[in-house]
Amino acid sequence: MGKKLASLGLLLLFMLIPTGCWDVKDISNQAFITSIGLDAVSDPDLKGSQYEAKYKVTFEIINQAKLAGPPGEPATIIETIEAPSIGKAVEALQARISKQLTLSHLRVLLVGDKLARGKNFMEPASFFEKSTEVALRIQLMFVQDKEARDVLKIKPRLGKSMSDELVALTEIETNSSLARENPFNSFLLDLRNTGGRALGSRVIVHKDRQILIRNGSAIFNNWKLAGWLGCVETQDANWVTQEAPAVVQGQTEDLFFTYQTEKVKTEIMPEIKQGKPAFRLTIKMTGRVMEEQGKFMDLTRPESMEKITQTISEVVKQNAARAISKSQKELGIDYLGLGQSLQRRYPKEYEKMNWEKVYPGVPVEVNVKCTFGRSGLAR
Repeated sequence: MGKKLASLGLLLLFMLIPTGCWDVKDISNQAFITSIGLDAVSDPDLKGSQYEAKYKVTFEIINQAKLAGPPGEPATIIETIEAPSIGKAVEALQARISKQLTLSHLRVLLVGDKLARGKNFMEPASFFEKSTEVALRIQLMFVQDKEARDVLKIKPRLGKSMSDELVALTEIETNSSLARENPFNSFLLDLRNTGGRALGSRVIVHKDRQILIRNGSAIFNNWKLAGWLGCVETQDANWVTQEAPAVVQGQTEDLFFTYQTEKVKTEIMPEIKQGKPAFRLTIKMTGRVMEEQGKFMDLTRPESMEKITQTISEVVKQNAARAISKSQKELGIDYLGLGQSLQRRYPKEYEKMNWEKVYPGVPVEVNVKCTFGRSGLAR
């Protein structure tokens, strides 16, 4: 009996001794990659061999020792490596970093202008899509006229890292229609559904100062970057594609005012008329007047409300029509996604069409219904 009690006591003692979390990785021994920039290689080494460099990969890595440092001081390490693949670049980076690299905290993927124009985007995208560590809703941004490395070398103004700045801009701009918001997984889905057409997010670097501006959008056709839309052109396109809140300027004979949309709903209705496609686009929005200049209106009067809603409806109708015209007549690229809605509703008819040739001449009717929310006044 005494031996049994002694054995039981010894067993309990071993159970109480802390054994440590041997299967848990210590974060202090990891190096977190938070942003990656992809660029084309200007002069590949060992050209023609299997080791030819195809990518210039820039990594932003969190330096944990500096996270508690003074405000305004970045806490990152920036490393650039040229390699034949992104996986090889990560492998080469590990030889320079004394902690275990991880992509589990990757938040931003930047792609430079030259690489995006010259390479099918699905090639570099395959590494991130297949990685078990990477979250597919990472922010994807294309850098106009510059390299992705140029963005990551800018000193962040408010955060500890450039990824902090870029993600914060993205979160704020969900309430703005001047930028295209299209994360990595959504962008890939657009490309696959359309055979290589999509509208992505744009980043530009201010020419005179090292300041980032995230607005506008990147046009893709045949899986490659085909051009850019500015912020006003993107706002026009967003009436069709994104249902993003917007500030609309309106003007009557003696009044200038701005109208803030609160809810926007865009309905795209495809039709087949005598064997030919056509579209009816309906934009429904609710908002309020933010400011007035000139002769003020009494917005409690129905006739005043009606006059303003008619003016705003006409402005938005013109903006959406302008976006469609640019897409059809000027560029001939369906980055607005009209073909996708036609394919969903009339799959057999769509398969028989050469959509790229048909699209520029397809008629699109635009209708706008504008109403006031609450009292119509910004309080």
